[in-house]
Amino acid sequence: MAERVSSRLVKKETHKLMRRTVILSVVAIVTVLAFLFLVLPNFIRLVVWFSRDKEAGATSQGLQFIQPPILQPPQSASSQPKIDITGYGRGGNEIILIVNGSEITRQAINEDGTFSISLDLVDGENAISAYQVAEDDSESEVSEVYTVKFDNQAPTLEIESPTENQEVSGKDSQFFEVKGKVNEDAQIHVNERVTFINDDLTFSYKIQLQEGDNTITIKAIDDAGNTGEVVRIVKYKK
Repeated sequence: MAERVSSRLVKKETHKLMRRTVILSVVAIVTVLAFLFLVLPNFIRLVVWFSRDKEAGATSQGLQFIQPPILQPPQSASSQPKIDITGYGRGGNEIILIVNGSEITRQAINEDGTFSISLDLVDGENAISAYQVAEDDSESEVSEVYTVKFDNQAPTLEIESPTENQEVSGKDSQFFEVKGKVNEDAQIHVNERVTFINDDLTFSYKIQLQEGDNTITIKAIDDAGNTGEVVRIVKYKK
């Protein structure tokens, strides 16, 4: 008797669960359909209306609406003091280049819509953006900002091991650990092998020594391409 009651309760709970699942599924479907057919179209209409209203506002003032210029993303760091900033705008307009919040130069955009500006970088970070101006003095908004770091100083390496003209012997010393530290974030190479650098800018790498003199070249290359180098000779005897 107890088993029959239990079976009825299980069936009843299963029926309730299935009913809830069906209801939730229906609600979810209705919500998605409402979003697709009601919310999304109205949102798109609002965006289009705002864009037209902005353009109409500019026209009512006797000005034309101009899109911001597009800058080709420059390299994030450079060891050279001069780089070329290239991009696209409206042919016949003028492009005004902004560096670190100050207008640096202006020049005409080519008829095909391209431009190229030679820029002298300042030490450290250079935040670069631009806007364009039409013949009727209509101005676009400022373009996306790109930051270029000017750095022409090579990383400095401090080599803990090996020391100058170090001599080692014995089988246990054949696998030799190169250890050191660099003064900035850089890529470390030990005899052309890339080595991981720790958060505290230290590094270590084991190499297998050969009988006699072993030349060990340690290089540090920063984001701008500057290279610091230390060469050590380790003499190994079995």
